[in-house]
Amino acid sequence: MLRSLYSGISGMRGFQTKLDVISNNIANVNTIGFKAGRVMFSDILSQTLSGVTAPEDGVRGGVNPKQVGLGSQVAAIDTLHTGGSAMTTGVNSDLRIDGNGFFAVQDPAGNVYYTRAGNFTVDASYQLVTPQGFLVLGADGAPITLEDTVESFSIGKDGTIIQVLNDGTLNTDLQVGVARVRNPGGLEKIGNSLYRL
Repeated sequence: MLRSLYSGISGMRGFQTKLDVISNNIANVNTIGFKAGRVMFSDILSQTLSGVTAPEDGVRGGVNPKQVGLGSQVAAIDTLHTGGSAMTTGVNSDLRIDGNGFFAVQDPAGNVYYTRAGNFTVDASYQLVTPQGFLVLGADGAPITLEDTVESFSIGKDGTIIQVLNDGTLNTDLQVGVARVRNPGGLEKIGNSLYRL
């Protein structure tokens, strides 16, 4: 009797976790760079009540073992790193990655994080930053800082930043970096559409 109750309880706990993950997915449907989660379940081992018996004389066959399942458990909560929908914003510092990869960003303490959210801005120091103020890293691994004499800029499909300086010259020395992660499922989700290795 109690075993069947425990099986039901383990199932309810698992589905509560699944409901929590689905609720989080729905709550963040409009969050830039958010990646949905998915719950994976596994069986808890079964308990054998009686083993296999051989056929007795005059009987056609033996008896199969009797087992009782002990329920299910949450095996993992995966993050689905699929591409989001494209949206035109008209802001030249808003970026989107087609395919695999992450933008590398750095917090004030020097810690590097990864994000798929490309809603960047330029701060008062001419640095490309996230909404949290984290520095966007270039292809060389250094923070991206525009020239202080920049009049305007655009970013090409390959991430090259084309700066038009106030003397009319072009500068194409900077490029937005895209980090390739071998196992995106191994990234730790830390909030604000940020991940760390």
